[in-house]
Amino acid sequence: MKVPKLELVDLRKEYAGGDVVAVDGINLSVDPGETLALLGPSGCGKSTALNMIVGLEQPTGGDIRVDGASVVAMPAGQRNIGLVFQDYAVFTSMTVRQNLAFGLKIRNMDRNSVNREVEKTAELLGMKDRLEAKASTLGGSELQRVAIGRTLVTKPSLLLLDEPLSNLEAPARLAMRQELRRLQQEIALTVVYVTHDQVEALSLADHIAVMSYGKIIQVEKTARIVEAPGHAGVAAFLGSPPMNILRGRINVENGRVRFTGYNLTFLLPACSIPDCCAAAQAGVMLSLGFRAEDLSLAGAGDGLAAGRVLDIEARGMDSIVSVDVRGTIMKSIVLSTSSVHEGETVGLTVAPDDIHIFDGWTGLRINERFHGNG
Repeated sequence: MKVPKLELVDLRKEYAGGDVVAVDGINLSVDPGETLALLGPSGCGKSTALNMIVGLEQPTGGDIRVDGASVVAMPAGQRNIGLVFQDYAVFTSMTVRQNLAFGLKIRNMDRNSVNREVEKTAELLGMKDRLEAKASTLGGSELQRVAIGRTLVTKPSLLLLDEPLSNLEAPARLAMRQELRRLQQEIALTVVYVTHDQVEALSLADHIAVMSYGKIIQVEKTARIVEAPGHAGVAAFLGSPPMNILRGRINVENGRVRFTGYNLTFLLPACSIPDCCAAAQAGVMLSLGFRAEDLSLAGAGDGLAAGRVLDIEARGMDSIVSVDVRGTIMKSIVLSTSSVHEGETVGLTVAPDDIHIFDGWTGLRINERFHGNG
């Protein structure tokens, strides 16, 4: 059985005598050579979790294991875990060479070995021709490369990246995302990447762990978590725009399923999934999810419900249309060549297979697919 490179077991961090819980008993496993993105909004606890892994914060409870061994009692400097922050942490008065050599000199490595490792790392980063340049003369993406190189040159067992690209302009962020993926694949390093930017997570990570209010609400392969989010909180966070989520109850009426939510009601195809049928018959609270790309515009009298077009946001080849359905705003993605206009009344329609259903209380996904028989 393969031993995880990193394992978090019921990891918890409290402040103010337990009144504030920043990390609430999370469990996480990262395999050797894998890149995992810890994704969530600001304040969800992801950076606190990273600080505990590297040893800058002491957990209130739980365990942190690297290669199967607990490191909780181990000082940060002995964990062999590299950490790169968003603010570069580069010595601007030094050259690139001096910055890359700094960590190795602290470890009392001999000069020839230091030079050899610095040269190898600079070549890996594509900065061999910049070794003698002062860090103060570098651009943002070059500074971030140096910051990453200072960590890589020490050969960490695990690399932690905390919002490393947030200070870069869009073109530099794209270039650095490509560079980070190349580095990860080339040296097979295990990476935990903390970010609130889902584009970064989706483009860099093999798996994504979504955090909310100190908890991990889903860990899944990157492609899978987009296709079938396992929690309403994940569905409401991922996507551009995120999934439309409607909270309400469903009941079966003459073989048809009626959804009743805030100030709106409409019929759905009959449900053929036992768990969903039981929920419908009991009239319990559910959340329905519709992706904007799956929600189509129709004539005012067609589809699930009708609403008024509030806004059309053009974004190149397509547009995001916001529709007010009796006080509930739903978003649909249409081609920019669509003839829809603001103020127009439209119908909203969705295929049965594109309806996602979540438990109204736990937020957990109920259906793999919502199949209907018409």
